[in-house]
Amino acid sequence: MSGFAEIFGTELAPGPLYSFTGRKLAVFTWQGCELEITGTPSSCYVAEETPMSTYLNVHIALEQIREKCDESGESGPRVSHFSYNLFLDFFISYWISMILQLNDWISCKHSY
Repeated sequence: MSGFAEIFGTELAPGPLYSFTGRKLAVFTWQGCELEITGTPSSCYVAEETPMSTYLNVHIALEQIREKCDESGESGPRVSHFSYNLFLDFFISYWISMILQLNDWISCKHSY
């Protein structure tokens, strides 16, 4: 392997050989990498789009809220690993809804 890559948030170290059998994995890289795959995977492709930047933005937003709460002595948001995907679905749906409402509001302001 050359470059930097991760599997579900765990960085792959250059050098050691990794063996995965009977698993479906997603390898992600922010900067690009080359992997040597031996054997016959059930599927292998390069995705043009991933949700990773959305995950990062949610992480940053939560961390900023936690820091503000720590400064004021309050308890910040906590998201368990189990509910993280559910939270992201809610978060994305909420912001899409807010954008659509804002769009409706702007349309109403300019329609008269």
